[in-house]
Amino acid sequence: MASLKLENCGILLFIIVTNCTIAEELLLPFGPENGDKTAGVNDDGCTGPIRISKMFPFFDRIHDTLVVCTNGVIAPREVFHYSPDPFPQLNDVQMIAPFFADVDLTENDGRVYYRFVYNEFA
Repeated sequence: MASLKLENCGILLFIIVTNCTIAEELLLPFGPENGDKTAGVNDDGCTGPIRISKMFPFFDRIHDTLVVCTNGVIAPREVFHYSPDPFPQLNDVQMIAPFFADVDLTENDGRVYYRFVYNEFA
């Protein structure tokens, strides 16, 4: 089995905020006023590829772009399967799913915010 040499790997932070109740003191400061970007207001959508400044090792490749999907998924490319079915997903979909749910942002005031943080907590 070949091994990958990883240097300067970054920390990826993903925050999803929807129309729910949670004590804000439990979260990092979030929202556009704190440097976050907002994913589109849609049902079952993803951002376009976002170039990241640190290479991200995931499965058998090292990636320099990721997409953020409104259903709570981060992936190396757009995810076309939006139902939170049990893993493994069909067609070996590669994703990180910190909040995998069938979210429709067109039905409420929820938003998905994201930012990439490197070594802030190291």
